[in-house]
Order: sequence, then structure tokens, then C-alpha cells
Amino acid sequence: MNQVPEQADTVARTLFGEARGQGKDGMTGVACVIINRCRAAQQYVIADGKPHPLFGDGTPESCCWVDEQFSSWNDDDPNLDVIENVTLADPVFKDAMDIATAAVGGALSDITNGATYYYAKSMPKPPYWAKGKTPCADIGGQLFYNNIN
Repeated sequence: MNQVPEQADTVARTLFGEARGQGKDGMTGVACVIINRCRAAQQYVIADGKPHPLFGDGTPESCCWVDEQFSSWNDDDPNLDVIENVTLADPVFKDAMDIATAAVGGALSDITNGATYYYAKSMPKPPYWAKGKTPCADIGGQLFYNNIN
């Protein structure tokens, strides 16, 4: 069975919840983070024989659903109801689905320089993990990082 449609749907809902206000470039950046995390998780699974604690088991779906990693999937996030119920009738979600399908299918170029973390510049203060780190990309309203251990 082909898992691409199911994986793309989860990624698209993540993009919509995390970056729908950032346009196609912002959603593409988040998709790149998901794919970069999947690659890191796959290497971790090979080396350690278990899922990566922050990035999942190497599939896009598991990456998106790791607790506290993409806030729009958190039970207490107001975006959760939005992302669970949005349909392709919404043109921004349609864009998210197109980006997600390309990402899951391996056809999306990485515009983040290998980022595995990001945060919205609109946050009142940067997350603890960004302290002393230099972003590898600045896309729309988000900063992306590839140097977080």
C-alpha cells in the first residue's frame, strides 16, 4: 500500500497549522524541517534501533506527531480543531497539500539549508534552544536552524 497520500495529508495539516500565515515559502520551510527531521530520525533508528525521541521513527507522520514538537498538534492548541477539519476547499490548505505531496514524494528542494528546527519571529522571546545559535535561514516570519544538538 502506498503511504504517500496519508503521509502528505498529515504533513499538509502540519504546514497549515504551523505556517499558513507565512505563505508558500513559509510552509515550504516547515516542510523542509519535517523532511530533514525524518532523515535524522532514520539515521538514529539505524544506529540505535528505536525512534528518535524528538523526530519520530523516520516517517513524516511520526515526525509531525511527536509530542510538543509541532504545537498545532498539541491537545490544548486552538489550531488542532482547525487542522483536523480543514478541507481542500480552502486554497491555503490546497497549497499546503501541494507542498506536502512534493516533500513526501522527495521532490521538494531544501530552502532551509538543512534546518531541523525553526520558530516564528513573532514569539515574545526565542525558545531556549536558539540561545547563542545563528539561524541558517530566515524565511517569511520564521527563523530556521541546523545547528541544534
